Amino acid sequence: MRAGPPTSSRRVRPWLRLLRVPNLFTIPGDPFAGALLAMADQGTAAPLPWAAAVSALALYAGGLLDNDLTGLDEDRRLRPDRPLPSGQVPLRTAAAARSALLAAGVLAALAAGPAAGAVAAGIVAAILLYHRVLSRSAILGAAALGLCRAGSLGLGAAAVGSAGWRVAAASLLWAAAIASISAYARREAEVPGRPASVGRWLSLWPVAQAAAALTSHQPASLWVALALLAMAAAAAAARRAIPAS
Repeated sequence: MRAGPPTSSRRVRPWLRLLRVPNLFTIPGDPFAGALLAMADQGTAAPLPWAAAVSALALYAGGLLDNDLTGLDEDRRLRPDRPLPSGQVPLRTAAAARSALLAAGVLAALAAGPAAGAVAAGIVAAILLYHRVLSRSAILGAAALGLCRAGSLGLGAAAVGSAGWRVAAASLLWAAAIASISAYARREAEVPGRPASVGRWLSLWPVAQAAAALTSHQPASLWVALALLAMAAAAAAARRAIPAS
């Protein structure tokens, strides 16, 4: 008896794993927190930069695809069940999606202003450099990932204007925290249980974003913080439904 064509869920689920959907819930809070902190630095109020949040999501998703495409040989050895080495997602499709997402991230940032566009272009450069050169070094690789996440915060700050000490302090904290998590995750494929542990830490990231938003004391800070706490709950729920990768 021949198997029928793949169902929609069978086609979609590999993409959900490839894009680490639980992690995506932790992304929009970076530019929102950065924007609120920049407003506090300036002593002004401005609309939240939704285009910067879209940019951050697209850049992160594109970076994940670039990670799996450039690390395909290692995944074939250590994680053959992943969507790319198992053939569940065609390589050409994944490569096209990577390019489209990175380009969309820059274009969305440009919609938020030239300064945000420049930050997005820098993030793309860091992503490509990390996966091809810097990832070979534990220290440089972790630092690069920390800077990418600090850049996500900077997208929001750049979208609303100049930044001051609040944004600078948060950027340093963002870079240090993500670099530490990245260093811990470096050998996750070889250590049982580590991917799930890393995932749990990342699921809590919106809590830090919410705290940063509250320290800005902006009119929108409370509802943004509440929305980010909901994001943390959504990330945790999604992680239970989609295996850690």
